[in-house]
Amino acid sequence: MMRKSGNRPQTDSICFDLKAHPLTLASSYHLIFKLKEMIEKFIKIVSSAVPLPIENVDTDQIIPARFLKAVERKGFGDNLFRDWRYRKDGTPNPDFVLNNPIYSGTILVAGKNFGSGSSREHAAWSVYDYGFRVVVSSFFADIFKGNVLNNGLLPIQVTEDFLAEMFETIEKDPTAAFEVDLEKQTIRNVNKSSELEFDINPYKKECLLKGYDDIDYLLSLKNEITAGFASLDIKQAGRRLFAHDPSLWNPESQMAEPGSKSQGLIEITEESCIQPAVLFKMNVNSFCQSATRMMASCDPLLTAASNPGISLGGLLGIARLHGRDKVTLIVSPSLGDFGSWLGLIITKRAGNNEKGLVPEIASEIGVPGCYLNDRVFVQVFLASDDISATTTNLFALEKAGFPVIRISLPGKESLGGEFYRWEVATSIAAYVMGIYPFNE
Repeated sequence: MMRKSGNRPQTDSICFDLKAHPLTLASSYHLIFKLKEMIEKFIKIVSSAVPLPIENVDTDQIIPARFLKAVERKGFGDNLFRDWRYRKDGTPNPDFVLNNPIYSGTILVAGKNFGSGSSREHAAWSVYDYGFRVVVSSFFADIFKGNVLNNGLLPIQVTEDFLAEMFETIEKDPTAAFEVDLEKQTIRNVNKSSELEFDINPYKKECLLKGYDDIDYLLSLKNEITAGFASLDIKQAGRRLFAHDPSLWNPESQMAEPGSKSQGLIEITEESCIQPAVLFKMNVNSFCQSATRMMASCDPLLTAASNPGISLGGLLGIARLHGRDKVTLIVSPSLGDFGSWLGLIITKRAGNNEKGLVPEIASEIGVPGCYLNDRVFVQVFLASDDISATTTNLFALEKAGFPVIRISLPGKESLGGEFYRWEVATSIAAYVMGIYPFNE
């Protein structure tokens, strides 16, 4: 019996507290983005199968684009294969396999190259929401394969011969059973006693076996992560910002070698603040005082819950673990080239790696339909700025499920603290993602 769609509640908007512990942020992020009905633990399935012997099925055929406007992840199963499943007048097409009562089960058997086309994650949602747990094909489009694994579905790539045998078996006996054993990584045609081993990423296998998504997995490591944050030298993470090392302000400069003089703890002095303060046309003393205050807030003796650098970095790292690798920066013109510096420091500390973050400086913000589910939006502005031009679209992005971080600064003199916060934050984000932040 197919599980009916429409059971997945989701919050309407997002509000992140940048003073929260990264694991608290993970929990909040999880509440918003997880398909809560929990992903079912996957060990072994014995089921009949639904055949779809059509090659090159793309994501627009799986779930047409006109049904992608919903901001909640529920109900997509109702429109799975919509244009094949229903006539133009909305009545069911009796010739389509999902409307044929002789076929049922939690295994979908599809032709070669299933899931090609656009990268919409809605295609995976619709297949899972309809009630399938396994999709079998001789080839999957890479992005679709990743999306289904992230949403509790198991894609099994088999040989052309084994796929043909499955179609033949189902045609002769629509009730024929197939056994999928994820622990052993095998799929078996019970009628013919033929069996095939399949490949799966070990991490994704563990997530499916435990009923985890990426955030569940992160939260399962709470003790290890908490211990890691407790032992992390935050001053080392930001050690170069005000350490008489001009390489930060010159992208062509090379990082100092471990053990050199610039590797020591940060000492913020007026002299060390001159270069960045002049670069951003600020009073040196004000810049230095702001940086000193932020340094105190990011002191390693403070808990992560009250550390603004760790909190911001934890959120960015957690978002990346959930597939959001693009950081779209919306920086007010009143802050000059600060956006360019943010892009540089994100790239240097937490980018340049396939696991890392990709910064993008945006002059304007589009509506939700302009973006894939791979983004975090960060807006930095002065409290006195008029940000009305971006407010409407940013709120729309929040409602559509995009994380939006707003950093309001009381005055331009606060930039000194932001330089320090982002040095720490990008280093922490790298730590969460498993990247060493000082390889340049």
